[in-house]
Amino acid sequence: MSDDARAAITLTFLPSGKRTEVPCGTTLIDAALRLGLEIESLCGGAGLCGRCRVQLIAGSLPVTPADRENLTAAELAQGFRLACAAQPDADCTIEIPVPAAQGEIVSAGAGREVPLDPAMRRVPLRLHPPTLEQGPSDLEVLMTALPAGTGMPPLSLLQRLPRLLRDGGWRGDAILLEGRLIDFQIARQPLCGLAIDLGTTTVVAKLIDLESGQVLSTAAGLNRQRRYGEDVIARVGHANAHGPAELQGLIVSQLNEMVDELTAEAGITRDSIFTAVVAGNTVMEHLLLGLPPRHLAEMPYVPVIREFPPVAAREIGLRLHPEAQLTLMPVLGKFVGGDTAAVLLTLAGRLDETWLAVDIGTNGEILLCHRGRIWTTSAAAGPAFEGAHIGVGMRAAAGAIERVWWRGDHLEVRVIGGGKASGLCGSGLIDAIAALLEAGALDASGRLAAGHPLVELLPAAGTLPDQLAARLAPGVLLTQRDIRELQLANAAIAAAIELLLQAAGLRAADLEHLFLAGAFGQYLSPQAALRIGLLPPVAPEIIKFIGNAACRGAEMGVVNSGERRQIAALAGEVEYVEVAAGADFQECFAEKIRFGRG
Repeated sequence: MSDDARAAITLTFLPSGKRTEVPCGTTLIDAALRLGLEIESLCGGAGLCGRCRVQLIAGSLPVTPADRENLTAAELAQGFRLACAAQPDADCTIEIPVPAAQGEIVSAGAGREVPLDPAMRRVPLRLHPPTLEQGPSDLEVLMTALPAGTGMPPLSLLQRLPRLLRDGGWRGDAILLEGRLIDFQIARQPLCGLAIDLGTTTVVAKLIDLESGQVLSTAAGLNRQRRYGEDVIARVGHANAHGPAELQGLIVSQLNEMVDELTAEAGITRDSIFTAVVAGNTVMEHLLLGLPPRHLAEMPYVPVIREFPPVAAREIGLRLHPEAQLTLMPVLGKFVGGDTAAVLLTLAGRLDETWLAVDIGTNGEILLCHRGRIWTTSAAAGPAFEGAHIGVGMRAAAGAIERVWWRGDHLEVRVIGGGKASGLCGSGLIDAIAALLEAGALDASGRLAAGHPLVELLPAAGTLPDQLAARLAPGVLLTQRDIRELQLANAAIAAAIELLLQAAGLRAADLEHLFLAGAFGQYLSPQAALRIGLLPPVAPEIIKFIGNAACRGAEMGVVNSGERRQIAALAGEVEYVEVAAGADFQECFAEKIRFGRG
């Protein structure tokens, strides 16, 4: 290690005034996190979303390639940099943009502020036991002191009541959930809720203080149900053969471990968690509740339930407060589930506009809104966007090519972690196709051009015949077969979008906004997606990343019970459009199989 790498520098962050000493080469975002300061980032620090902007106030920060890609020349001149890429080599002072006011959560898609109005409330009380002159029951003493209409407490609380009243009188807080008394607190404890993004691949949980609206801790992990299949159809097949209990047990035990992690980090007990809101696709929500998903895999693909009543967390084995309730986001239609409903909730402030929202994955979910009317559909794209079924495909991890550019005479790639390329993730795959089209190494039909400098012939191996392949980096070859896999997924999403627009009587030119949601969407290059025809032909500037909007929608439901009522009402108005089974799908799919056709 060089002396420069070991040298310590001092970083000062405004407006907090917090200061830290870090080794040279530490990124600003890492330094800020050490101080407990939050800097917004949708792309996980990959330098793609451009949201982690900070401003240099004193000192110097070299301009990085990520800065040039995401910031204008004027912004660079004003000292703006991306915190995820900035690695200061001398003392400097940095200003972080002021976040939303405490007690509010800002929707990723709509940019609207959501006031605190949780289903929980705390009522301070001072109680005395009944007297000889006035001798109502202990319960009447309690209920008289509470707001009119308060619901009756559970038996467990009644069992504690006599002792509480007679230990010299009782001063403390009554805890109400949805207007029902569920607990006393003599020593004040936090009131918390959980927001859960129950993804097919990844599970994210956030612990939120219901009295401040602040996220106290976050936990994430790969969904343990993956051992029984990467996609929901495989898991439905396992549940059909063996019952849903095993898959339910896997996810509930995983959530319980995540709760342990969240509460340990926040320094609270699980009894302080009174409510949880879950956003997951139709199959994931069914399996969480142990509902048989059999008929979701058979025509006409009918779920057991679309609008879930509140569920006692203890009923499914989720260990929170004994009276904690679980709320699941509603299913909008067949395979368009609660995760898409949560995305819609984040965009509910834009219902008077015309927009398209797309969450691209193994199953692509699409929302379309025009002047208050909402349509939705889904498309089974397969796992190509996640790197599966691609010879050199891999998840977005160290060693994966995540970006590809054609520089006029050569390909340039960016590798996660900055080391040697070992494979290609979904965003890199889309970039690679766009770059090969630009280079003339690939035509619109998806054929590689024999004789092009980027293309070589691979000899037959095993059951595979000779085939052409494009070399993206040493040891990373994209074959003709790989390109066909991407074509199928690309055409499925593109055809579903086109048919949804047709069902609404709209054209791509009518769209005012195109929102990209989900983990994959936030890494996607809009230019590359437009070039290959994955997205409809729109101006790149109307494309906006809204990050993990499913998780954000769940957060909104945790901190504001009115948001839960709003999405329940909106779900009943959404029009589900069946595109895959329609007569026009195959014709549209055949058109979209060509790269770049609008």
